[in-house]
Amino acid sequence: MAYANFPEKGMYPWCLSLSMALDLKMLYPNGLPWPEENKIANAEEDQLVSKIKKITTTQYIGHLFNDTFLDIYIYIDKPEKVHEFLQIEKDKKNLARGISYEIKQDPNWEMVQGFMVKK
Repeated sequence: MAYANFPEKGMYPWCLSLSMALDLKMLYPNGLPWPEENKIANAEEDQLVSKIKKITTTQYIGHLFNDTFLDIYIYIDKPEKVHEFLQIEKDKKNLARGISYEIKQDPNWEMVQGFMVKK
């Protein structure tokens, strides 16, 4: 919600959306994680976001568990270096959970507007 009126959105025109696959054996029937899987996914997210913050300036919007995945949204200013990093990172064998990602130009932050609406 704090980002709803963020005046510097234009400085971070690229939306990085990461999807982390959860362990299907550690989920409730509705696709949400058991507490143990939640802990693993959040720890992996923390490590990944920390590495991305070392590469470029970020605006971390948040994450949500969604049908067997943890989806993470971050706005960035320099997509090239993040793309290079994630191309290598996604194929590493030592990841706790597999990841995929997409970087899209989104200068008005339309992809995350649904998260910023008061209900």
